Amino acid sequence: GRNVVRFEMPFDIFCEKCNECIHKGVRFNADKEKAGKYFSTTIWEFDMKCHLCDNRFIMKTDPEHTTFVCHSGCRQKQETWEDDQDTEKVPDAKEKRKLENDPFYRLEHFAATDGSGRREDEVRKKTGNAQIADLRAVQDVRSRDDGMLNRMLRKGFREDKKESKRKQEEDLAERRRFNLEIPLLPPAESDAVQAREQMFAARVEGEEERYRRGGRRG
Repeated sequence: GRNVVRFEMPFDIFCEKCNECIHKGVRFNADKEKAGKYFSTTIWEFDMKCHLCDNRFIMKTDPEHTTFVCHSGCRQKQETWEDDQDTEKVPDAKEKRKLENDPFYRLEHFAATDGSGRREDEVRKKTGNAQIADLRAVQDVRSRDDGMLNRMLRKGFREDKKESKRKQEEDLAERRRFNLEIPLLPPAESDAVQAREQMFAARVEGEEERYRRGGRRG
């Protein structure tokens, strides 16, 4: 009978019929069958149907490289990245041994651009250590100043609290003097302007009234 298993896509692929991308992690019901051997390891193939069209594709195990390969009906999505100055290249085992045993190869391929003869990672490490030391020095200064900053903050809080209490007491006294139940708003510049305008208008009205009285007596 058929050996149907749940197959999880190991990487992004394209269906060769509908050309849609099937992403890594999508699961399918697949027919699992033996497709040969690599030495003593069995090669398995998984036959499944595209969930976006009626195309069928086959994935096979690749024991030699411990991965999967697209056998038919699909192709693997090729992804490339451009290296930048922050990309760290990791050498493979063969190159790592050559780097360890051949100083000229190490100098030729990983020499820093500053002409010091050191490897680029050594130069970066030295620069990074200097930056870390600077950050620690700044942190030490801030730590020493923490006590003084705390004292200044506490003093500011006390002064603000004292000023707020004084204003509340003045407001309460003013409300009692005028027998008011509602709180008074803090004075504003517009209040002073309106008060001056009212006083000026009252003075003008008084002068006009005295002028009218003097005219009637004459």
